[in-house]
Amino acid sequence: MNKWKHEIYWAVACALALSVFAAYAQTQGSQMNLPDGAKMRLGKGYIQQIAYSPDSRSLAAGGSLGIWIYDAGTGAETALLQAHTAPVMSIAYSSDGKTLASGSIDTTVCVWDAQTGALLKTLKVKTPPDYSPARVFSVAYSPDSKTLASGSDNGKVRVWNVETGEQTQTLEGGMSRIVAIAYSPDGKTLACADFSFNGENAVYLYDVETGEQIRTLRDHMDMIYSIAYSPDGKTLASGSSGADKTVRIWDAETGTVLKRLAKNEDWIKSVAYSPDGKYLASGGLNELRLWNPISGVPLPPFEERRSSTEKIAFSPDGHFIAGGGDADPIRIWNVKFGAIVRRIDGFTAMPNSAVFSPDGKTIVSAHGNSGGDYVVRIWDAETGKAIQTLTGHSPNVLSAAISPDGSRILSGDADGGIRVWDAANGRALQSFEEKTARISSVAYSPSGETFVSPGPDETVRVWDAASFGGGAGLLKTLKGDITDVDYPFKYTFAAYSPDGTTIAGAGGIPVIKGAVHIWDAVTGALIQSIHKDVGYISCAAFSPDGKTLASGGFDDEVHIWDVETGARLKTLKGHISSVRSVAYSPDGKTLASGGGWGDRTIRIWDAASGEPLKTLEGHRSGVSSVAFSPDGKTLLSGSADGTALLWDIADIESR
Repeated sequence: MNKWKHEIYWAVACALALSVFAAYAQTQGSQMNLPDGAKMRLGKGYIQQIAYSPDSRSLAAGGSLGIWIYDAGTGAETALLQAHTAPVMSIAYSSDGKTLASGSIDTTVCVWDAQTGALLKTLKVKTPPDYSPARVFSVAYSPDSKTLASGSDNGKVRVWNVETGEQTQTLEGGMSRIVAIAYSPDGKTLACADFSFNGENAVYLYDVETGEQIRTLRDHMDMIYSIAYSPDGKTLASGSSGADKTVRIWDAETGTVLKRLAKNEDWIKSVAYSPDGKYLASGGLNELRLWNPISGVPLPPFEERRSSTEKIAFSPDGHFIAGGGDADPIRIWNVKFGAIVRRIDGFTAMPNSAVFSPDGKTIVSAHGNSGGDYVVRIWDAETGKAIQTLTGHSPNVLSAAISPDGSRILSGDADGGIRVWDAANGRALQSFEEKTARISSVAYSPSGETFVSPGPDETVRVWDAASFGGGAGLLKTLKGDITDVDYPFKYTFAAYSPDGTTIAGAGGIPVIKGAVHIWDAVTGALIQSIHKDVGYISCAAFSPDGKTLASGGFDDEVHIWDVETGARLKTLKGHISSVRSVAYSPDGKTLASGGGWGDRTIRIWDAASGEPLKTLEGHRSGVSSVAFSPDGKTLLSGSADGTALLWDIADIESR
C-alpha cells in the first residue's frame, strides 16, 4: 500500500471509529452495577489510572467507582469491577494478560481474572509492628507475572506472590509516599518514585532478589509523579510537578541524568515509552507531548494535545496512545498521525449540589474538586443523558438552584463567583464575584424575584434577581449574633422559608460551634438565633410548611428545630460521620440525610416521629447532596465519588 493510500485508509478508519463511538456515547452514564434501590446513575465518577490489556483489545480505567473496562476498538463499556470500598488509585495488567491488579486507598490490593472480571484475591496491606493499614497508590507486575509490587503512603513497597497471595518482601528506606513503581524489563530491579513532602524528590532502585536499595536518583526539584523504563531497560524516565515541570531521562545502570527535557507549561503527571522505544510520551493537567528519547526533541503536536492527560498508556501493539484523568474524557490517538480516533466520555467530578427542576424533568448538578471539572450540568431526569454542560466557573462549583418558573439556573463557586444561566439554552446571563466569600449555598425566593447566598464578613446576602450582575442588585446584608475575632463565623447555608417571609442562615465556627439565624425577609431584622450545643452546621432545610428546620453537621446528628421558638424538637441519630446534606420530601412526611466520608449512607426518617425508615447504601464516598423529586417518588443523591444516583422511594413515601 503506497503512502497516500495508507493515509486515506487511516483517515477512513478513524472517521468510522468516531461515528461508531458517537452513537454509543449518547448513552452517557453507565447503569452497570447499580446499588439496590437505585434506578439510575448520572456520571461515571472520576478516574485515576488507565491501562491497556496486553492484547490491546481492552482498556481499563480505575477510579472512584472501581474499574471500568472498555472495548478499546469501539469505546463500549464491557464491565465495571467493584470490590474496593474506596477509590482505585492504580491498576496494572499482568504481562500474560490473565490477571488485572488494582490498588486502593481502602488499603487493599485486588487481583482480578482479566477475562471474566471475577475477583481472585484481596491482599490486605498492613505494616508491623502495629499492623496499621496503609493506602495503596501504585501497583506493578513483574515481567514474568509471578509477583506483584504495591506502593503505599507510608513509604513501604510490598512484594506479593500472585499465585498464593502471600507477601514475600517489604522494601523501605527513606521513602514517604510511593505513587509510582516499575519493574525493569529483565525483572531484576524495581524503581519506586517517592511523592515526597520532605524535599527528597527521588527515585529509589531496589534489587528484586535481595530487597536491598542499590541506587537513589536525585535531580528533580519537586515531587515526582511517574516513572517508566524503556523497553530495552537501559534508561528510566521520570516526570515531576510544581516548580520542576520537567522530564528526566536517566541511565538505568549508573543513575546519571542523560537528558533534562525542556520545561513544560504544566505539571508532568505521567510518562510512558512506546513499545518499540522510539517515543517517550509525557502527560499533564493540560498537555500531551511526544518526544524523541534519543535526541530529546519534541515531535509534532497531536490533535487536541492541550487537554488533560494526567494518565497515559501506549497500546502494546504501538498503534495508539490513550490519555485522560479525573473527570476529563479519555482520548485515544493514532500514534503515527496524531489524530484522535475515539473518545470515552461520561467521567464526572463530585456533584457538590444536585437539584430537580420544578417540573421534575431535568436535574442540575454543580461540580468540582477534581480535574478542573468546574461545571454546571443539566441532565434529562428520565433518560440520565447529560443535556448541557455550562462552563465559566474557574474553581469548584459548590451550589446550584433553579428559579421557581424553571427559566433560570443559579450557581456559586468556592471563590465567591455567582452566575445566572438561561435554563433553556445554557447561555450565561449574569455574573459577579463576591470577594472572600464561599458560595456554598444559593436559593431563590418563592416568587423568583430575589435570591440569597452566603456573603463575606459573616453575612448572608439578599440580591435582586433581575438586576443582579456587575455588583448591582444587592438589596440587604444580613448578620447574626455570633462573632469571634480569631475564628470568624461562616455561613454554609442560606434559604427562604417556603412562604418567603423569612430567611434562614446556618453555619458556624469550624470545630467549635454552629448556629442557625432567622431574619425577617422584608426588614432584614434578626428574629431568631439558635446556637445551642451543636457542632458546626454544614447543611439545613426548611420543612414544606416552614414550621421546622432540619440541620446537619460535624456532630454526626440531624437536629429538628422549631422555627418560631428556636426550640430543638428532635435529634436523629444513626450516622457515624458528619451529616453533609438534608432535605424534606414535598409532603413533609419524610426527611433524607446524607453522611460524609466515614458514613456514605443516605438515611430516610419519619419527619414527625424521627424514626428511621430506610438506609440507602451504594455511594463509594461521602454524600454531598440529597433532593426529592417534585412528586416525592424519587430521591436524588450526589456524592464525592463523582456520581449522582436516583433512588426509587415510592414505597417509603406511601407508608
